[in-house]
Amino acid sequence: MTPYHLMQVLLAGTGYFQNWRCEKGPMTCRIYYVYGGTATYTLDGVSHRFLPGHFYYLPTDLDCTLQQDPEDLFRHLFCDVIFFSPLECNTVLVMPADTPGVPLLLQTLEQTIGVLAPKRQPGFYATYFPFDDHPYYPMLCGTLLSLLRIFFKNNEHVHEIKDTDILHTVAYIHEHYQEELSVEMLAKMIFLDMNYYIKRFKTAMGTTPHAYLRQLRVSIARQLIESGANLSEAARSVGFGAATTLGRALRDASNTPRTNFEPTRPLK
Repeated sequence: MTPYHLMQVLLAGTGYFQNWRCEKGPMTCRIYYVYGGTATYTLDGVSHRFLPGHFYYLPTDLDCTLQQDPEDLFRHLFCDVIFFSPLECNTVLVMPADTPGVPLLLQTLEQTIGVLAPKRQPGFYATYFPFDDHPYYPMLCGTLLSLLRIFFKNNEHVHEIKDTDILHTVAYIHEHYQEELSVEMLAKMIFLDMNYYIKRFKTAMGTTPHAYLRQLRVSIARQLIESGANLSEAARSVGFGAATTLGRALRDASNTPRTNFEPTRPLK
């Protein structure tokens, strides 16, 4: 599956938060572990309760709303991640924490996030990850990837993307998004005409290669800005170059409806 350097952990934390609502960025998945409290997610008009002692995987672009009881706050551990995978999923996945292999992963997640996440407010600890050189970062990524393997194994809601040529270029995008990339160059990597490559990419991934790269850069840039980087620094870090280009991309992304998720800006 995915090596840890093809995963970006954007945000992680544990505890409870009074105003448990905000927007999740494009291409970002959310992983929860539930300690307690009363909270629900509504999917296709049906409300489901978050069960204590369970992990939840909420994939990117899922049309889902979350709510909690203000008298019984949702206590949880969470991680926001972007990662490359040859698998796709379009619904919420649920897994008991006593699934074989999971208890040790939960313990590692708790210890790692406990070290990395400073206190943001009473009862809530969270940290942004604009860096990959922290000694605990590979451990966090590796633990999350192991957890995802168990989530996805033999699950009827998970489907494999079978176009391996396209997946090769998607992995390259994740590994080199900071660099100057062109659709023509990506097409040449797998010896395809550019127009045919775009058509195959859209069939496999549901979007064009240009839009995919742009969304990936925007998601990572948003978290860099949340963590204190200015627009120019974030633009250079993710490959946009000019701050004005990133600014336009952020404005375009903000007009796209998204799921309500854990708070980002209020954490500062």
